[in-house]
Amino acid sequence: PLPLSRILARVSPTPGFSKVLKSLTADSTRDELLSFIQQYGSHYVSEALYGSELSCNIYFPSKKVQQQLWLQYQKGEYGDEDEK
Repeated sequence: PLPLSRILARVSPTPGFSKVLKSLTADSTRDELLSFIQQYGSHYVSEALYGSELSCNIYFPSKKVQQQLWLQYQKGEYGDEDEK
């Protein structure tokens, strides 16, 4: 799979977050700090790596059908119409 990396250009905090953050000071209590962390967390995402994987399962009704289709495929009978 090919990963897709995304770096966030700008972090935009919500007004509620900004208000609570500004209310915290060096004199804030442990409970106030823990409340902030419980509400908003202690980290933010500045870069994310995305990826995916694609798979295909083909089920055949019998081994005989599987072998017949494989032979036809090998002969090119199921190729693109443009190639014929």
